[in-house]
Amino acid sequence: MSLAIDGLASGLDTSNIISQLMEIERRPIRLLEVRRNEMQQRMDAWRDINSRLNRLDNLMADLVRSGTYEGRKVTSSNADVATATAANRAEPAVYTVEVEQLATAHRLAIDEAGLSNLVGDIQINGVRITVNEGMSVADLAAAIKNAEDDIGVRATVIAGTLVLESKTTGTEGAIKLLRLNGEESVDITDQYQMDGGEAKDAVFFINGVRVERSSNTISDAVEGITFQLRDTGTTVITVSQDVDEVISRIQAFVDQYNSAMEFMREKLAEGAILQGDATLMRLQMGLRQAVLDRVSTSGGLNQLAQIGITATREGRLEFDQAKFREAFQENPSAVKELFAGDGEHGGAIGRAREYLKNYIQAQTGIIAGRQEMLSGQVETIKDNIERMEARLERRAEMLYRQFAALEQALAQLQSQSNWLQMQLQQFVPAAR
Repeated sequence: MSLAIDGLASGLDTSNIISQLMEIERRPIRLLEVRRNEMQQRMDAWRDINSRLNRLDNLMADLVRSGTYEGRKVTSSNADVATATAANRAEPAVYTVEVEQLATAHRLAIDEAGLSNLVGDIQINGVRITVNEGMSVADLAAAIKNAEDDIGVRATVIAGTLVLESKTTGTEGAIKLLRLNGEESVDITDQYQMDGGEAKDAVFFINGVRVERSSNTISDAVEGITFQLRDTGTTVITVSQDVDEVISRIQAFVDQYNSAMEFMREKLAEGAILQGDATLMRLQMGLRQAVLDRVSTSGGLNQLAQIGITATREGRLEFDQAKFREAFQENPSAVKELFAGDGEHGGAIGRAREYLKNYIQAQTGIIAGRQEMLSGQVETIKDNIERMEARLERRAEMLYRQFAALEQALAQLQSQSNWLQMQLQQFVPAAR
């Protein structure tokens, strides 16, 4: 901006005059700025809509997976005795589990006196270790720890006694301690057997059938079920369909659907940024129909209302969990088909996902296209504003130069006027 000296000759407030002129000429720019802000707000609204619909799509993806409806819930009447987990392939059933004996890890104890009898070469589970004169139980523990992975035992010194404990339970994990004498070896395991440290297999009964295993975690006794034995005694393990997990996922879908639809209604309301937007109105109506309209199925259920999902007059979904629970327990496969389809027929949620894909697909979806269009308009307006700002800056420069020229001309005229006045004052006295 040019440096201006206001009204030295004319007395005019040059800067203020130019500022007011520029303010008038900036009116088209202000209108463009309002338009740009509107476009940006529309972009933001569509971005938020897209984000909400993507979250909805993720939740619907859960509802079209077969595994969602095949989950198993496991309870134990006495969790202190045994618990269990079940894979989806496990059949719902009730198992009476009686634990007679837990699997235990083998333990040996070597004190200082016992260590003196081991001087020389020994072998623990096939690994040779040399015990030297003067070696302490701590030294032997260190030597065993160096080969711990190969030996398969844990070495711990407790109150001056070295305790060797097998890393695996059951008789298969029993520790074997040998004294080596040249080519011969002597089994001396029993000499160091710790009281209560015998290797034992788990012994338990499932519905009266005796089972023995080396571990307290058993996954090969009943198809799809892993038992965890914890103590002796009896418990009842019940495996059932996990309807609570299905209900939780459906409730999450219903909540997100209502949130997305309410947000779209707000943006379409009178005076809102997307009022009257035909694309958004089609999206809202199409999504509602995709979710709630009847579908072709072979399982006897063809509408979500039959399993407790209905719509209010305002368009919100309501979920009757009790009605759903009853329908699911009666015919889980029909419920799954209603949501996900059966391969030949598409389900309600599968249909809704296909409908949404046209809108939310990255880069090629309708919303992405709308945002790209709005972004282009914003950039065009921004370029126009920049060009107009540059033109106004040049216009202001010109006005400052014109007013400066005016001040210079007035100053010259004032100088000439002052000179003439001086000449006249000199001439008048001489004439007298």
